[in-house]
This record gives sequence, C-alpha cells and structure tokens, in this order.
Amino acid sequence: MLRGRELWLLVAILVLAMVLRVGWPRLTEFKFSEARLQALALELTRSGNLPLVGVPSSAGFDHSPLSVYLYVPAYLFTSNPIPATIYGGLVGVAAVALCWWLARRWPGGGRWAAHIAAVLLAVSPWAVAFSRKIWQVAFVPLLALVFVGLIVSSLVEGRRWNLAWALLALSFLVQVHPSAVSLGLALLLWLVIFRRQVKVVPLLAGVGLGLLAALPFMAQQLRSGWPMLGALRSLPDAVWDLGAMHLTWEAITGRGIHALAGDAYPLLRLVPQLGWTFHLVGWLVVASALWLTWRSLAGWRSDDTERGRAAQVDLVLLSWLVIPILFNLRHSLDLYLHFFALVMPAAYLIAGRAGQNLYERATVRAQSVLRIGAFVVLGVLVVGQVVA
Repeated sequence: MLRGRELWLLVAILVLAMVLRVGWPRLTEFKFSEARLQALALELTRSGNLPLVGVPSSAGFDHSPLSVYLYVPAYLFTSNPIPATIYGGLVGVAAVALCWWLARRWPGGGRWAAHIAAVLLAVSPWAVAFSRKIWQVAFVPLLALVFVGLIVSSLVEGRRWNLAWALLALSFLVQVHPSAVSLGLALLLWLVIFRRQVKVVPLLAGVGLGLLAALPFMAQQLRSGWPMLGALRSLPDAVWDLGAMHLTWEAITGRGIHALAGDAYPLLRLVPQLGWTFHLVGWLVVASALWLTWRSLAGWRSDDTERGRAAQVDLVLLSWLVIPILFNLRHSLDLYLHFFALVMPAAYLIAGRAGQNLYERATVRAQSVLRIGAFVVLGVLVVGQVVA
C-alpha cells in the first residue's frame, strides 16, 4: 500500500497530468477528422446504427470503427464535444497512471523508475497534445502500455494466459491506429525469444479474440471488396530515409510543438526560451537506452532470477522503442508525427529504469546527492516541457 511521500508524489504527478490534459478543454482542435469521429459516435448513440468504418486515413482507406466505439461513453448523454475532449484527456491521465504502476512493479523497476517515467509522460508536450482533442491517437499510449504490460506478465513473469489478452490488446491497438502494425514484428521477436513461455492454447485463444474484435471492420472490407488492400496497392514506391528517427525524436522530446501556435507564433518570443530541455530529454533517453542495453546483455544468463527478469524486461522495452523506428525506415506512406505516439511510453520507461539502476548502484552518500540532483533535473524538465 502506498504511503507518505510516495503517495503524495504520485498524486502530484497525476494532478499535473490532468491539468495539462483536461484543463481549458475549449482550447482544442476541431476539424474534419474530429467532426467525423463525433458524427459516427452520435450516429451510434442516438440512432443505434453500428458504424463499420471509422474516420478516413492518410493511406486512402477508412480506419476501423473501434475508435468510434471507444468514444461512445463520452456521447451517451450529450452531443457537446467538450465532454469528449475531457474524456480523451482522462484516457491520457490513465496512461500516466499505468506507466507509473508498471515501472513500479516490473523486475528491475521501483519507486525511482515509476516517478521518472510518469513525470516524463505527464509533461511530454506531444503526449499532452495528442490527448487534448477528439481522435483515435488519444488511446494509443494507453493501449500500448496495456499490450506490453500483458506481454511482460505472460512471457517474463510466467502468467501464460495473459498472452491471449495481450493479442487482444494488440488487435485493439492496430485498429485504433495502423502504425501499431510495427509492434506485430516486435511480438514475433518476443515469441521467439521467450518461446519456452509460449503455450499453444493461449496463443490461439488470443488470435481468435483479436480476430473477433476486428470482425465489424473485416465484414465491411469483405462486403466492399477489400478497399484497404486496393489503397495499399496504389501507394507509390517505397523509399528509404531517416524520417522515422527524426519524428521519433520529436515525439519523445516535444521538439516542434511550437508549430501548434499557429497565428500566435510571433508571440512565442514573449515566453521563456527553454527549448533546450527538449534535447535534454532526448539525450537522457539515448543514454538510458545504452545503459539498459548493457544491463540486458550482462544479466541475460544470470543465475539471479530477479536480475535475469530485469534484463528480459529491458529487452522488451528496448525492442518496443527500436522496432517501430526500423520498420518505418522504408515506407511508401508519408510519415507523420502521431505514427510514433506508441513509442513515447517506452522511451520514458527506459529512462526511469536507468535512473532506478543508477540509484541502486550508488553509495548511501551518493544516493543523497542523486536525490537532490534528480529533484533539480526533473523540476527543470517539468518547467521546460510545460513552458517551452
């Protein structure tokens, strides 16, 4: 049970996350995609007509209707978009809470890991922006955390039936936004690496649950002659570039968030210029990823069960971060920043776990210095990420 300082720190983080995501709900985008998503949700809640497609995608086909179904609670009693905007913000707060909980309980984690990861996700500029309007990407960080949390539970901690629920979560995630297809490759890697933990029955049950969840969309595709496949075939030839790395850096650090200022962009010179904190977050994640890579290699075959499991969790998180980047180095579709919303929690969990490991390795005297230093650095990052 949480007590004392740890409880108050968690409450403060969640309050900060809520203020940033739910405060000033009228200050939000509301254009075609948001209006279309709202119209489909209202059609379901008012007329009872079950939509079989969602909003149009940049690839030329309609998304799955799952995001429409997920927004139903926000439209049960009103057609006003403000409650739906708040609802998306609360989903973002739930992602911060889940990020904290997973970082706290996973092998190799702890209080430091939980607070660092949750703070970084709470104040992440793009994570906040993605939560402050009516669109399917608001659900991506939460669903990604649910998926990977179930993967660790089943493949690392031995709760094998959770693999079925992990596959259902992946089906939800891919339907909410197809950019999560890249995590399918990560799943294949994990199934190979942890094959001793994989049992056929939970695996098949998960495949069945995932297909069942996609049934409305698949039925519409079948009835319409698979327009999704036609749209994918008509895409231009694939190209190789580093756009995925650039966009991942922006998503994790918050760089480029000033573009949302629009016509007010000239007024930004009146705001304290703390944009350097964006790069500080990025290099913190890079250093942490290198640290955990070393820890994973060193502890993989350790006789210490706890150390070995920590190395396995590190590998899952590192591949969660890296595989979507590698997957998108070659692409036919134009890449957009929100395609990489799914890697933001991974980056912050990696930073948190590296901080936890550094603290545990330090002497008692050094730990006191680290506590003060972490308070100062995180304080600067919070101010910088919120104000910059």
